Amino acid sequence: MTLPVPQRQPGWFLALFALAAAGGAVAYVPLLTVLLPQRIAELQGHEDVAALAQVSFLGAVMASLANIGVGMLTDRARMRRPFIVTGLVASNVLLLMVGRAESVTQIIALVMVWQVALNLMLSPLMAWAGDCFPDEQKGLLGGALALSPALGALAGSLVTFAGLVEPEARLALVALLVSALVLPAVLMGKARAQAALVAPVAAPGEPLPLRERVVLRMWAARL
Repeated sequence: MTLPVPQRQPGWFLALFALAAAGGAVAYVPLLTVLLPQRIAELQGHEDVAALAQVSFLGAVMASLANIGVGMLTDRARMRRPFIVTGLVASNVLLLMVGRAESVTQIIALVMVWQVALNLMLSPLMAWAGDCFPDEQKGLLGGALALSPALGALAGSLVTFAGLVEPEARLALVALLVSALVLPAVLMGKARAQAALVAPVAAPGEPLPLRERVVLRMWAARL
């Protein structure tokens, strides 16, 4: 069966997708760089580098495992958007719970679970780009995704801006910003995945082991 040639996505969807990806950065940059150290200092009465390192390390391990596992799961399920929405809701709820944690142990446990929920959103979101955007737009999309670190850092400055919101409301503001950035692309991109990209035809003479080696090299470079 011959699949239709992938079509270029309109500029508005590319912009919304870039903002959704930036929403992923907004979800974790303010917490991990500013709000989490502040919360640990409040609980301990002083800065605790060891506790922060433990939270960061264990959270990173969970994030890595969850990102790979969720990506494989969405491939098998052949759907992305329901996972993105579920991850968004779950990560926002857990983000608010971090603000109510009463000990460093609770924070460590919550951040580990939050990393799983966050990657339940991030992994299918990035995979969705491959389902939607043809090769001729991937360079432009890659450039647009560079917006993510900048918006993440900007969000960290915004939520801690003196007088903007009360300290106890900062995590709620982060959750609101993430939802505002991620949901438009998910809600308006219902029919944007393209059959030729979701189920590509193997190139003639391209053995599967070779393709797998390419994927492994790409994974190593990413790591």
